[in-house]
Amino acid sequence: MEKFALKKVCNSKYSYLILSTSYLNPLNYMNEIESCLNDKYEGGILFDLLLSTGNSSNRFLEGFFDGVQFDLNSFKIVKLEDEEIKRESLRFFQENIWMLDNSVLTNINKFLIKKGKLV
Repeated sequence: MEKFALKKVCNSKYSYLILSTSYLNPLNYMNEIESCLNDKYEGGILFDLLLSTGNSSNRFLEGFFDGVQFDLNSFKIVKLEDEEIKRESLRFFQENIWMLDNSVLTNINKFLIKKGKLV
């Protein structure tokens, strides 16, 4: 199983969305994420930690990638307002529904994702 998923998004602030693929936090794999992005991109990155933190206030985290590595001082929890990114995240989890079983999500949250209601 992949440790994280990297998705290109169309947004003025972020070009990539990193999604958790299990209860393991993708922040534990910063070196691998940096290798995936190395020399391809410089700018804002959004993390969706839904499967590792649940649908909580610390679900979304943003940071800056300088083309080689993350600026760790740039990381902060954000309240995501972009509905399109939320829908993209929901689509990803609906297409990979099996990932929900290896997460910290409650059965109610899993049900809502399956029905397309949790964004």
